[in-house]
This record gives sequence, C-alpha cells and structure tokens, in this order.
Amino acid sequence: MCDGPARPSELLVIAVIALAAFLVGFSKAGVAGTLGPSVTVMVALTMPADDAVGLLLPILIIADWFTVAAHWKQWDLAIYRRLLAAALIGIAVGSLVISSVDEEMLRRIIAVAMLVYAVFYFFSRRIQLDSDRSHLYAWPAGATAGLTSTFAHLGGPPIFVYLMTTNLD
Repeated sequence: MCDGPARPSELLVIAVIALAAFLVGFSKAGVAGTLGPSVTVMVALTMPADDAVGLLLPILIIADWFTVAAHWKQWDLAIYRRLLAAALIGIAVGSLVISSVDEEMLRRIIAVAMLVYAVFYFFSRRIQLDSDRSHLYAWPAGATAGLTSTFAHLGGPPIFVYLMTTNLD
C-alpha cells in the first residue's frame, strides 16, 4: 500500500539545492539567464512548493547583493521610483495569495507562471513597445514583477519587458 507520492531522498534534495544555488549564481552573472527562472520549479519538484520558495529567497537575496555591487550607482532612480510602488503592491497581493492557497494550488500557480515565462521568452524578440510611453508600462510591470516574484521568484521577465522600453544603454 502506498501512502502518497514517494519522497525524494535527502541526498537528492541537497544536490538539487546545490544545483539551484549554482544556477542562480550563473543566471545573475548573465551566463545562464534563461535557466534562472526554472530554479523554483526544479526545487519545488523535490520538496513542498512553499518550502522551495522560502528556501530560495535567501539564496536569491545573496545573489542580488553581488549583482547590485557589480552595478553600484549605475542605475536610473526615475525608473526605480516608477517601479517601486507598483512592485510593493504586487508583493502584498502575492503574499496574500501564497498564504491563502494550499500546496497543490501553489504548485499550479508556479507552473502557470513558468509557462507564461516560457511563452514570454519565446516572443520576447518580437515585443516592440513605444519608448515614448515607457512610464505607462511601469505600474503593470512593477505590480506583475512583485506578484510573480513573491510566489515563484519570477519577477525578472516583467521588469525586462519594461526596461526594453526605457532606452537604457
């Protein structure tokens, strides 16, 4: 008699977490940028999704410290300010979602977010947004980034789309 799905061994979980940390570092360095978003899914396949999201957060924060250090004072504060309020709203909504859904629903949300990311990545070269109206895209991009970052660590793609409209170097 089976009591449910087989649980992965502790060694497999440790190996997946180590691979996840490696891929996060590579993606933040720009080497494996397309692999970074799949890390949450990979880890969520070996442990409960809410644990996977929580476990990856400190790894991503540490990686972000290195990214910020590498680009110190090379940012545009106007762009940052446009995104910040919307991202905070998205984070608040994401926090409500993640705290009110069960494990299975969270897995589905992560899967849908990953599929949306895959579709976005496929069509990203074809996206042409008007750079004269880039300020209009900040709120939807920031809110979406905050929301998807909270429950699946996929905040990068919406920010990427927005930054494509700002004519940054």
